[in-house]
Amino acid sequence: GGVLMCGIFGWDFDGKPCPAQMGALAALLSVGNEERGSHAWGYATGTGIHDIVRGIGTLTASVPASTLARHASIMVHTRYKTHGDVCVENSHPFTHGNIVGAHNGVIFNEWSLAEEYGRDYAVDSRHIFEHIKCNLPFSDLQGYGSIEYMDANETGAIYLCKMLDGELSIVATARGVVWSSDREHLEQALQVAGIPIISRVKVKEGRVYRVCKGKVVRTSKRLDLSPSARTDHWSSYSDNIAFAKSIDMKPTAYDARLDEWDDEDHIASDMAYHRFDDASDDMDPITRIADRVHIVEDRTQRTSGKRVYSCTPVKVTLPSAIQAAHKTEQPPAKAPAGFMSRLLGRNA
Repeated sequence: GGVLMCGIFGWDFDGKPCPAQMGALAALLSVGNEERGSHAWGYATGTGIHDIVRGIGTLTASVPASTLARHASIMVHTRYKTHGDVCVENSHPFTHGNIVGAHNGVIFNEWSLAEEYGRDYAVDSRHIFEHIKCNLPFSDLQGYGSIEYMDANETGAIYLCKMLDGELSIVATARGVVWSSDREHLEQALQVAGIPIISRVKVKEGRVYRVCKGKVVRTSKRLDLSPSARTDHWSSYSDNIAFAKSIDMKPTAYDARLDEWDDEDHIASDMAYHRFDDASDDMDPITRIADRVHIVEDRTQRTSGKRVYSCTPVKVTLPSAIQAAHKTEQPPAKAPAGFMSRLLGRNA
């Protein structure tokens, strides 16, 4: 959920396979999903406080495969930090009342959700499970990803859902059900572990699947994120609070979709002005900064059940030395015709 990813995987067997099979499966799925996220990890075998284990660092360095393999039913998450510090408290899965869940992806409009519902979450994914707990409409949420969660009111069941551009593969085996973010790696892991695949579940976008006692059932429940997230939104994989402060923008004035300044001191945002997109690698740092000074302020409000985004240019003042050097070395950059009109007219 983009270049940066997390991983979710797990299994539910009606009777354990042999220890060698389970050990191999746990090890291979851990390694494969750790490549997608190595900042933190967590797993749940139930909804009780002692059933949920979380930590920071890599999964394979922290949890032996044999520890995961001894459970007949488990859901696991590997995290790549996008929002919130790397700490145990920000590691998935999260507990929201009767719901325990993990998310692979990003919720873009975390700021407007926090303001609208009076929430204060360091991790954007938590809005998903609070919405599930409170039975709130998923059309409030704008983003993408896949989730796995348990409900304390339905002991023994794990729910899976792929939303918008999320990644999720579910397979039925002779032993039970196994799922992962990466289909190719999942099937390789099962092959090496010696667990034959009986069938592959055709995962429908937005549809919730219930896994219990080694069986998977497609439920009638749907979790559909806002369709606008598919075409009109863009990801933010950095500390948005730091970015907001850097341009003196209030946190509630944008919707978690602007990237902060990167290591080369320019902005990698779709809303920024890119004069030389195809040749950006050949530009000197001063040009890279000067060509990306048009940032937009994104304010979200509720209007007749729809989210409306009004864009206003925010001026970013470059250091005097850089401005002087830029003026000396090259002519002022001109925005492409119609750029600002398109920018200001953008609605979601």
